[in-house]
Amino acid sequence: MSQPCVERVIGALATDEGLRLRFRRNPRAALTEMIAKGMDLTDCEQHSLLRLDPDALARDRWTPAEGVRGWR
Repeated sequence: MSQPCVERVIGALATDEGLRLRFRRNPRAALTEMIAKGMDLTDCEQHSLLRLDPDALARDRWTPAEGVRGWR
């Protein structure tokens, strides 16, 4: 449960087309998959991540260097 975990999830969604497609089809299942692989996220972080627009991630509107606040 930390900003680095949230950033890793967003970074994975931004760079992994397969994960992004799974997230687009079923966001909760894709996030559950990432949690099963070791992402430690609070309920609040999960809720926030489930609201991300995978198409915006694909258009590179978020930059990992800017952190979570870099989301536009």
